[in-house]
Formats: sequence, structure tokens, C-alpha cells
Amino acid sequence: MKYAIAGVALLMAATAQAGPYVFVEGGQASGDFDLNSFNEFNRSIEAAGGQAALSDDDQDTALGLGVGYAFTSHWAVEVSYLDLGEFSAQSDTSDTTSTGFNRQRHVKETLDVSGLNFSGIGRLPVTSSLSLEGLAGFAWLKQKGTGRAWGQTFDEAGDVVRTQYQRAHDDRNDWAPLLGVGVRYQLNDHWQAGLRYRRIFGAKADVLDEYDLDLFTAGVSYQF
Repeated sequence: MKYAIAGVALLMAATAQAGPYVFVEGGQASGDFDLNSFNEFNRSIEAAGGQAALSDDDQDTALGLGVGYAFTSHWAVEVSYLDLGEFSAQSDTSDTTSTGFNRQRHVKETLDVSGLNFSGIGRLPVTSSLSLEGLAGFAWLKQKGTGRAWGQTFDEAGDVVRTQYQRAHDDRNDWAPLLGVGVRYQLNDHWQAGLRYRRIFGAKADVLDEYDLDLFTAGVSYQF
């Protein structure tokens, strides 16, 4: 009898979870960027006897706001806006010109990423309050890219004989697949809390080239 009562309680919880909901989330986005062009440039400087260093900033705060609809306790769909932050890489080099002057150059590419997430969600109830999630879908990414190159050339006395500066903007939108997992806890009839990990695969930009993004978030949702 107690198993039947537990089954009825779980069924009632599942029924209560059907319907529309809104949610907010926040966490961290980490990028895995293709920096081959930077590495090749730095290697060419070092091969000629110069010095080169590469630094990158591949993490930023992520924020999201979205709506969803749960058809049952097992299936839902979501659409959300994601601000994934800003990422950058910079090359700093020092070498000698053919005239014997010292030359210092810097190249920096910056990418600001936001977009829309479209996901289908499968949920596996573990208890009447706790469920596991699997997510699959696509992200439409709005990418604002900036490239800057600047440097100076010094004569033997250390005086500046040449200064250079260039700046370019390259914006590009792209679709990329995503997969994820999560855990969700029913706080009461209307409120839920959850943790999620998602990975966006193979996004392409005109700066920093192709990349993947890992997204770790915590959030709350309200079901109507």
C-alpha cells in the first residue's frame, strides 16, 4: 500500500509540473578557442631571434533569461537569451628590423558573444522533488569582434622612429549545436531551482576563429 501511495504522490507532482514557466540563470562561460594564427605568428618571431608571448582571457560571467513550457514531468522546451561575455587573446612581440632597430608589436582580438538558445529538455524524476535533465538544441550567436594592432620602432638611442596603430571590427552571426545536463529541484508548487552544464560546439567567428563554449549556471524558475 505504501508503494501505491508513493506512486500517486509522484504522479501528482508530475502533473503539477506541466505548463509554462519563466527562469533566470547566472554563472560562468569558458571558451576553448583556436589560437593557431597567434601561435604561428609568435613562432615566426621566435624563429627569427625575437621574443614573443601569448596571453588570453577565456572566461567571463554568463547571464540568461528565458521562457519554457513543460508538456509533462519528462519533456519540456525552452527559449532563452544568453549574455556569454567577452573573450580575448593578445600577442606581444619584440624583434629587430633589417636596419637594426628594435621593434615592439602587439596584436589583440576581442570577441563579445550573446545570443538565443533553443533547447529540448528530457527530465528523469528521481524523487517527487528532484529530477535529472538532458538538453539538446541550437544557439544563435551574435558575435561582435574587434581586432587591434599597435607598435613602435626604436632607433639605437631608444628614440621612437615609427608608431603604428590599426583597428578593425568584424561582426558575425552563427548557429551552433549545444548539449547539456542538469539537475532540478522543486521548491514548492511554483518555484524550482537548478544547476546546468552546457557546451556549445564549433561556433565560428571572424576573430579568434572557431571555438567551443562551456557554460556552467545556477538558476531559478517560476511555473504558472
